[in-house]
Amino acid sequence: MIRFQNKKTVEPAEFLDTFAFVKDCGERSGRAGISKGFTFAEVLLALFVLATSMYLLSNLQFRSLMKVSDGREEIERVFLIKKALYELFLDPILKKKDKQIVEKLEKPEVVITSHNKAIDKKKSVLKDFAEDIDIIWAEGTWKSGMRNRRSKMISFVFKEKKQESSDEK
Repeated sequence: MIRFQNKKTVEPAEFLDTFAFVKDCGERSGRAGISKGFTFAEVLLALFVLATSMYLLSNLQFRSLMKVSDGREEIERVFLIKKALYELFLDPILKKKDKQIVEKLEKPEVVITSHNKAIDKKKSVLKDFAEDIDIIWAEGTWKSGMRNRRSKMISFVFKEKKQESSDEK
């Protein structure tokens, strides 16, 4: 009988069978003898794989959050540019003026330039419509991070028809 430290006793034949089994498993795994743990190279490789995967996942999450933030910022600016375009579209006094209107906002920081422009009767492809429509445009510029951003919107508006007097009819 063989006695172990935990005071368990085993028959010699049973012990030899268990030892042969463990030795056989160790030889099949590519190691001679009994494996007591991982090698230093295995631990380093596992740490490298874990660290690389964590870095890639955190980088992916950071970039997606930045894209969401940029998208929200752009939506706010586009809304303000549309608002300036609609104001120009709906205000008949502004429609008649042929000058730029520059609006500087502080929160959010954006510069909006809007303008009413007549169609060039000589050069434009739309020269056939020059009597009936005008072009209005609004452009917004802002700084986002390290780069300057710009968005431009163009719309067509019908000119008000001059009413004919009843004498001419």
